[in-house]
Amino acid sequence: MRRVTMTDIAKRLGISQQAVSAALSNRKSTVAVARATKMRVRKLADEMGYIPDFAAKSLATEKSYLIAFLCRESFHHDILVPCLDGLQRELEEVGYSVLTSIHGNLTSDELRHINLAIARRTDAIILTPACDADGTTNAPTLLKLRQRYGIPIIQFANKV
Repeated sequence: MRRVTMTDIAKRLGISQQAVSAALSNRKSTVAVARATKMRVRKLADEMGYIPDFAAKSLATEKSYLIAFLCRESFHHDILVPCLDGLQRELEEVGYSVLTSIHGNLTSDELRHINLAIARRTDAIILTPACDADGTTNAPTLLKLRQRYGIPIIQFANKV
């Protein structure tokens, strides 16, 4: 069975795809939609099993609505779960999802996961930084990546 689209809903109701988009969105729109039409659109969307397509939204907005949470293996797990839970709750309220990845404790492991997060076009990266045995970190590389891609990179729990 194929995915239900806004176009499918629009055709069924005899209205434009833009009107369906405006009716399903909680944001202001340039398309005026009557309250009764919004209710009809939302009812039919539920009946048809419509699920928003975040890939399409990402193309239109140039945002992924993903925040990468990269955590080193040695990070204390008693702290990890509450941090991740709180982060996820707060971000969901503003329309974001959390992409979680546990990486090794070496800077090379961390950098591989950072590059994967950038490749997935995450809107920000939050990480518990890795540190090699000689004290080397990815701090200089993170600054360069931030400047090159314009992606916010937030470090926390630098010491364990």
